Amino acid sequence: MNTVFFRVDASVEIGEGHLRRCITIAKSLTFNVNIVFLCQSLTTATKKLLTDNNFSVIVLEDNIHLQKKQIINLIKPSSELSILFIDHYSIDKTWEYEVKLATNIYIAVIDDLANRSHYCDVLIDANYFRKPEEYRSIVNSECEILCGIDYIIFSEQVLKSRRDLQDTK
Repeated sequence: MNTVFFRVDASVEIGEGHLRRCITIAKSLTFNVNIVFLCQSLTTATKKLLTDNNFSVIVLEDNIHLQKKQIINLIKPSSELSILFIDHYSIDKTWEYEVKLATNIYIAVIDDLANRSHYCDVLIDANYFRKPEEYRSIVNSECEILCGIDYIIFSEQVLKSRRDLQDTK
């Protein structure tokens, strides 16, 4: 079975925004895939949120370099098609390149700062004013850059609220 991995964290300090964005993507995957969340820090509530949605959760080491090794070992044995979504401010080009080199996994980075280099197959930044040109010099040449409001990731709850508002007009 194909696997979609999400490298994301959530905590009281950093909030749940990145995790909820990844959950929205995971819920939108309607084809038969195994979904695995790779997280260093989760609150009890956020871990329950994942398990209640029947997603697998692997708790990673505290050290970012040990995490990379864990993830490479987890991905490497699989001969299936896999995708790794990364929504994390502490992960950059070096980490991504080493994982890509060791596993050849398809890497999708979700970013909203344009303040660090990335090595990935696709980069998504849904900021309203963000332009692909802001990333061209900080991503690898093969990277597909998707920027702007066309790539906003709305949860089903937000979409339902929007439809309900439209229905009342």
